[in-house]
Amino acid sequence: FYVAAGFVAGGLVFAPITALITLTIFIFGPFKGAAYALFGTGLNATVTYGAGFFLGRDFIRRLAGSRLNLLSQKLGKRGVISITIVRMVPIAPFSIVNVIAGASHIGFADFLIGTLLGILPGVLAIAGLIDRGIALFTDPDWGSAAGFVAVVVVICVGALLFWKRLQKEEEKEIAD
Repeated sequence: FYVAAGFVAGGLVFAPITALITLTIFIFGPFKGAAYALFGTGLNATVTYGAGFFLGRDFIRRLAGSRLNLLSQKLGKRGVISITIVRMVPIAPFSIVNVIAGASHIGFADFLIGTLLGILPGVLAIAGLIDRGIALFTDPDWGSAAGFVAVVVVICVGALLFWKRLQKEEEKEIAD
């Protein structure tokens, strides 16, 4: 309950989601912490999306200006895929994207699925880094070092593959 409340409160005060995830995983460990972080992130996203929905497009447009229309169109264009990409390539603070999405054309189901799919790789990366980092610190041997390096390599290769895929999608979108 406290973790969920912390994520919701963090969302309402626009706390960095990465900090909330990292703290949760550090406190509860890689497995339980990752599960709590995913749940808390989903709850945070739901509440702040709801805030945007209830505040409405006109109110949010007055705050965000003309950029809201551009972001709203981009988010609504491909639903789940757009939100997943926005989560993997953070273009704005987590809660701000949520509020704007709530006031935009994107449906809640697409928003939540895209959010969880997009945030999952980051949560797993943070869990792996914290787990192997603690192992390296508490039991500094070659195995711990190799485990930490392996997690870093997997993260780097995954990021590189994602960026290449994103570039291909952009080139395809420009060509269309």
